[in-house]
Amino acid sequence: ARCWALQQGPTWPNAEGLLRSGGASSVVSIEYPEPWLSAVGEAGDHSEAAAAHFWERLEREVCSPATADPPSVVYLVHPHFPTGHKDPRFAERLQALVGKADGRTLFAVDQTYLNFTPRTEDDALLQRLASESESVALVRSLSKVEGLAALRLGYALANPAIARELAGGLPFSGGLYISEVALAGAVAALCGRGAGRHREAVLSFYATEQRRFSADLVALGVRFVVPSLCPYFCIRASRGALDRAVRAGAAIQCFGCVPALGQGVREDSECWAVCLVADKAANDETVEALRVALEEESQKSQFPSWMPNPMELVRPFVGS
Repeated sequence: ARCWALQQGPTWPNAEGLLRSGGASSVVSIEYPEPWLSAVGEAGDHSEAAAAHFWERLEREVCSPATADPPSVVYLVHPHFPTGHKDPRFAERLQALVGKADGRTLFAVDQTYLNFTPRTEDDALLQRLASESESVALVRSLSKVEGLAALRLGYALANPAIARELAGGLPFSGGLYISEVALAGAVAALCGRGAGRHREAVLSFYATEQRRFSADLVALGVRFVVPSLCPYFCIRASRGALDRAVRAGAAIQCFGCVPALGQGVREDSECWAVCLVADKAANDETVEALRVALEEESQKSQFPSWMPNPMELVRPFVGS
């Protein structure tokens, strides 16, 4: 039987590589409605009809009688990365799909940014589904709100049978990369006496820094600074300026926002890009890199001082 995977797109760049390293011979992407582009009136939609269309297509790929070999893994992202949007019926829809899939597919739900979003009844339903079903695993990070990026640790919530299978198949299952110190840090970050206060402080920092950072970009003339619940926001500028800013060290990436950087787009065409909110020094570096890049872009569009502006030459003749 063919071992292949489905992934929700757009998503972070390494997702496909990880699926292939796990044995998937091919990875098919199903585009998820893009709430950011819809919010600012660009291409993309996140109406209920658009979300329903995504799930209907997913069901066809997983459950169609014509699918002799259903995907071994379906990789979903909830909350949406990088917007932080949560489909209010995500768990309800997934529960229905799991019931139809007949245990032939594992649904892995990436919840890296869960703690940046308010908890809902749908979140609770999803967690119950993961604990009861042998077809759902929730994958969570300790590098964001918990602040353990240097330990490179995450964890999964899953039925005991899935947990045993996953643990036995990991390349570092023998503990080669995970020390007792790292595990103690993980437990403290999740359950320690100061864990709640720490998470609140991290969220407060990101919210404050996101406001300051986005205001700095608006002051530069960057259009459509659209905030996220996660430590990101979406910006729009010319491809040339964004490319130069990235080369200068700006923390700007593109995750499927169209047209994407480096995909045959003319340098003067405007592009959507995703800007990371990091520490103050790194954010200031991004602002400075964008400032210089935008100034260079503006100078390119101006006439040299020795060359008369053609519009000034023709103005006396307009209307004559």
